[in-house]
Amino acid sequence: MKKTLKKWLESIKTELFNPLRTPEMKAFSVALGTFIAFSPFMGFHFIMAFTLAALYKPLDKVLLVGFTMVNNWWTMVPIYGLGLWVGGMLTGVSGFTVTGIQWEMFSLRNFFNGSAFSYIGHTLRPMLLPFIVGNMVTSVIAAVLAFFVVRALLKKKNRGMKIYEERNISGIENKSKESTA
Repeated sequence: MKKTLKKWLESIKTELFNPLRTPEMKAFSVALGTFIAFSPFMGFHFIMAFTLAALYKPLDKVLLVGFTMVNNWWTMVPIYGLGLWVGGMLTGVSGFTVTGIQWEMFSLRNFFNGSAFSYIGHTLRPMLLPFIVGNMVTSVIAAVLAFFVVRALLKKKNRGMKIYEERNISGIENKSKESTA
C-alpha cells in the first residue's frame, strides 16, 4: 500500500514539473481532476476522467486522473458532507442529519433484495437536491482554486528553472565557443 501511494505521488510530481506542458495546461488538468473529485456523480469519477483524457489530448492524463483520486475512502465523507451543507444553505432544505441515516440498510443483502433502493428513494430523497447543488458548487470553487494555485506555483517554479537553464545554456555555449576559438 505504501509503495503504491509513494509511486502514485511520485508520478504526479514528475508530471507536475514536466517541461513539455505549459503551466496553464497542467493547472487545467489539475482543476478538471479536482472538479471531478468534488462532483456529486459517485461511481462515475474515473469514467469521467478517462473520457476527458481520451477526448482532449492536450490534457495531462496523470494529473487529471491523479487529482480525481482526491476523493477516496478517507476524504469522501468530508467532501460530500461539505457539499451537502453548502447545498442545504443554498436551497434552504434542512433537517437531515447523518446520524438519522440507517446505515444498516446499505448492506449487500439489502441491495440485492431491493430494500436499500427503496430506503434511498423514500428517506434520502430530501437530501438529493442539496447534495447535487452543493457538490456542484464546491466542485467549481475547488477547481477554480486548484487552477490558480497550481498555475501560480508552477509559474514561480518555472521562473527559477528558466533562469537556471538560461545561465546553464549560455555557460555551455560560451565554453564551446571558447574551446573552438
